Amino acid sequence: MVEVQRRSELLATGIQRCELDRQVRNGLVRVAFRGVYARPADHSAVTKWLAALATQPSLSVLSHRTAAVAHDLPWIPEAWRAAEAAVDMTVPFTQRRREREGIRLRRSELSADSVATVDGFPVTSVARTLIDLIRARDAGRLLGLQLIDGALRFRRCSHLDLHRELALLGGCPGTARARLLVGLARQGVDSPQETRLRLTLIDGGVRDCDIDVDIQIRDDVGVLLARGDIGNRRRLMWGEYDGYDVHTRAAVFGSDRIGDRWLSDRGWAVMRFSAADWADPRRIVGDWRRRWQDAPSRIRALDPGRSREVAWARARMAAAATARPPTQRR
Repeated sequence: MVEVQRRSELLATGIQRCELDRQVRNGLVRVAFRGVYARPADHSAVTKWLAALATQPSLSVLSHRTAAVAHDLPWIPEAWRAAEAAVDMTVPFTQRRREREGIRLRRSELSADSVATVDGFPVTSVARTLIDLIRARDAGRLLGLQLIDGALRFRRCSHLDLHRELALLGGCPGTARARLLVGLARQGVDSPQETRLRLTLIDGGVRDCDIDVDIQIRDDVGVLLARGDIGNRRRLMWGEYDGYDVHTRAAVFGSDRIGDRWLSDRGWAVMRFSAADWADPRRIVGDWRRRWQDAPSRIRALDPGRSREVAWARARMAAAATARPPTQRR
């Protein structure tokens, strides 16, 4: 059992200064932060968090990168888990204690809903942690969106939770940036590379509303037959991101090709992307745009009886043409 105490508390127990210093030299006690000691001399993250909290008043909580690690959020950088990583904490505005080496203090007021408890530690909630990471630029645009997508995918928080935190923060610095990313976030994204693929398309001029994720094909009784990473249901565009480790296995490689033929038979235009495409993102956008432009004529040429997806897409096209004002019809 690790015990963390302030120097003043240790001296109050009767231990002499020289004895305390001797124990530090002999490795029996470790100076975790200036004025805070850990006994025994443990170097774990848990001990570091305990010691950091001991330097601040009771209303202080772990936040930002440290809170992301405490929550074990999906897709966080491994560097955030490193033993030498600084401890991020949020303290009230009225707290004027200075930072210590290895501790980053952020000042903000937190509502009861913005604070959670993880393994006994007070931490910012998952939603507040994500918003704070983006506001403070601890997570850039891509990483911030990946972290939100991951949290939504694994149900660590909801869109409602995120919007509630944004409302509480109002016009605080960085909130507008966080609000934009929350608006782009999607549930059903399976990997951070899928988020990167979607953001590449958006940056290339593709409208976010024209990109579907987690595309599913089910049979008449609801059994899942296929699931696509990204695409567009209305235009029968089916995209897959092929991670190298999984999709280069012989069995997976073969099943991918069989699956592609099955999808093509049902009327889908299949696109496969991989890490090699990051060398030229314009190729990704160009492939998407070509499939998008070809889709109307391709779908009109398909027999509606080919699949229920073709029948649905043709019906949507017909309905859109009917609803369009006469001056816009061709």
